[in-house]
Amino acid sequence: MVGLLLTCAISGIFFTIKPPLFTANLVQYRSIFLSLLLAFLSGLTLFLLRYSDPQMLIASYIRLAPVLFFCLILGLQSAMFFLGIRNGIAWREFSTRRNIYKGGLYAFFIFMLLVLFVNLTKLGITKDPAYWGEPGVPIVGWQAVVSMLIGFGMLLASLRYAYDSHRFIYNLVIPAAVWMISFSIWLSVPWNVLQTSFYAPITPPSNVPFPYSDAGTYDLFAQSILIGEGYQGVIPPRPVYVLFLTILHFIFNQNYFMIITAQVILLALFPVLLYYLGKKIHSPAAGVMAAFFAIFRELTSLWISSNTRVVNSRILATDFLAALVIILVCLMIIKWLENRDTRYAILAGGSFGLLLLIRTQAIIILPFVLAAAWIVLGDIKLRRRPGRNIRRKSARKPHVKGSLPLTQSYYLSVGFFFFALLVAVTPWLIHNFTVTGKFAFDDPNQMGIIYSQYSFTGNLEFSRFNIKTDSLLNSLVEFTVQHPGFVAGFITNHFLNTEIGGLLALPLIQRFDGLFEPVNLYWLSWDGTLDWYNFVLILIYLGIIGIGLSAAWAKMRLIGLLPLFMNLGYALSNGIARFSSWRYNLPIDWVPYFYFGIGVIEILVGICILFGARAKPLADIIKNNKTITKVPSFQTLSAFILMTFFIIGSLPWLIKYLTPPRYSISRDSLIQKLSPNFENPAQIEAFLSSPQAVIYEGKLLYPRFYRRDLGLSSTNPWPVYAIREFPRIGFVLLNESNLQMIFPTREPLNFIHGEVVILLGCAQPEYIEARLVYFPDLVEKYISIPLNTTCN
Repeated sequence: MVGLLLTCAISGIFFTIKPPLFTANLVQYRSIFLSLLLAFLSGLTLFLLRYSDPQMLIASYIRLAPVLFFCLILGLQSAMFFLGIRNGIAWREFSTRRNIYKGGLYAFFIFMLLVLFVNLTKLGITKDPAYWGEPGVPIVGWQAVVSMLIGFGMLLASLRYAYDSHRFIYNLVIPAAVWMISFSIWLSVPWNVLQTSFYAPITPPSNVPFPYSDAGTYDLFAQSILIGEGYQGVIPPRPVYVLFLTILHFIFNQNYFMIITAQVILLALFPVLLYYLGKKIHSPAAGVMAAFFAIFRELTSLWISSNTRVVNSRILATDFLAALVIILVCLMIIKWLENRDTRYAILAGGSFGLLLLIRTQAIIILPFVLAAAWIVLGDIKLRRRPGRNIRRKSARKPHVKGSLPLTQSYYLSVGFFFFALLVAVTPWLIHNFTVTGKFAFDDPNQMGIIYSQYSFTGNLEFSRFNIKTDSLLNSLVEFTVQHPGFVAGFITNHFLNTEIGGLLALPLIQRFDGLFEPVNLYWLSWDGTLDWYNFVLILIYLGIIGIGLSAAWAKMRLIGLLPLFMNLGYALSNGIARFSSWRYNLPIDWVPYFYFGIGVIEILVGICILFGARAKPLADIIKNNKTITKVPSFQTLSAFILMTFFIIGSLPWLIKYLTPPRYSISRDSLIQKLSPNFENPAQIEAFLSSPQAVIYEGKLLYPRFYRRDLGLSSTNPWPVYAIREFPRIGFVLLNESNLQMIFPTREPLNFIHGEVVILLGCAQPEYIEARLVYFPDLVEKYISIPLNTTCN
């Protein structure tokens, strides 16, 4: 793999060589090309022989490996030698990138201090008893190499086709191609990968990936809206995502394959936004590389859906969507800070408000955004010291000692940003006030979880929190004041664990069984230690990320570091919430491999220049566009944008009234509906005479059949799917509440998801034992135990 990368780095010289030197006639282009082709084909053959079918081809690999390695090295050495003869070594041109590499060295020094801190304190790698999990899914080694090859190919294409004369291709054609490649690859993975997944297991009788756990909670709220029960008198978590699911159900009804497909197509915009972000901060090549990192990482996540806990594009959860929206917000903020235009300030603020309705904890990012805005919009620069050549603030507005050098433009821009944010979130805050009597952002259970984390025991017991009598902020402050060292410890621990998890999204040197073999889940057993060679690899990654950060700074100054700012803010929110690892890192763990991609492209640019590429065309690829400074002014378009955010922010409230309640709650009316289907209607009355007997009407959801001693094993399983000592079908009956139902049966029955049923049953402590399930539209009924057997 290293050979392939070096081959492509050197191949750039072939396409971008300088005018011939006096030695040019000694070496023909053909010699360079053939040397590179020999190295490439040798490296590719080695990889395919070793990993395409190890059992069948291992003997051939052992025999041919010495020759192929010799050809690989020979090809690389020959290409470097021929290039040296023809073009020389362009040290002077290479020095044009010196400041970037020097900045990368400074960043690497800071990273080394952090590595030393983690090594000494063990913070970031020490398990927290309140909550701790494994890192997220990494990019596989060969996927990383392919992504870098594609990125390098994009770099070569950028040299031939200048951005200024091919804007349509860079701004529309390439993003459209990335989008189509993304959802095509992700949808090509067979559905059976979800067979035993945690959030969408596939079971009889429906054999459909019905949502479960948090995914099931979001979907139940969407289903409740469609039957006219709104949010059942509570505040739902992630209201914008519940709105999204409601719309999908309205379009596709109960077809979860279509619902999930539609979500995948939407989430395929994630690599597209990464491309736009990379193109803006550095170059199209960096954007393409980061996009393919994301594509391949999600592909791996889909492959292993049934092997471990993952949240991917086929799971009805908010983590992936939050990552997409965070990048969108980042792009809007960059546009705002770069152009200082009212419209972008409103777009940035409104999109940030919608982010809060998807991920409330993102509010911790806000101070980091404001700090960046204060520096950029307020024109804050380093002041000159005697004997130092450091830029200082413009003398147009002298700085008064002790005051903040903020301009009127800054105040107006930030004002528009906050106004748009409030416009987006205020409708939901008012809705929550009507439910609880307080202006709450989130579901009380979510706040209760955070409340429980600020204690030495009883973590994750959210039932202790009462939103009407308890103040979450006061409780957290009080505990922090009483135990500052303990709180600082777990915040730092989870903050660093989030950052380490993002770094581990890049591949490590681990066992690889083959291209078509199961993925090695090495990260699940990671205990916070690394072998020496992986430690060296991590240091290399940090060095390349440092170069990426320096390159972003060189092009856009502080604006180029905005993804890092948002990463730090979100990691801090994980620390404050006392959560980190896998799905909790997903919204922001793309930042390390994003800057890694920029660093790789910057290194490849340097290598090309060193061996003879013209520096100017390469510099033009990553040149900084001029910033257009405008004084904020309120315009008709701005008002339209504000109205759009207000409508979107209001929809989660308004959609509650989409339909009137559908199901009868009157006992007599339900008996009247059920009686014509019985030869002896009096039997129904006799059964219901028992105190434990119940009768309900509602929508049957998520039927799952389990045989004896089987079920869904988790820390807090839904009662109907918990492991039990008898065979049964578990399902949820949705009406004005969510009722947990179990129908004892030895065989899977034709319980159709989404159908209306009338049910007779016996109330048990955790669930209702269904005795009779009647499908009015299908005129079918199922009886588990005869009704003449009472609940007693």
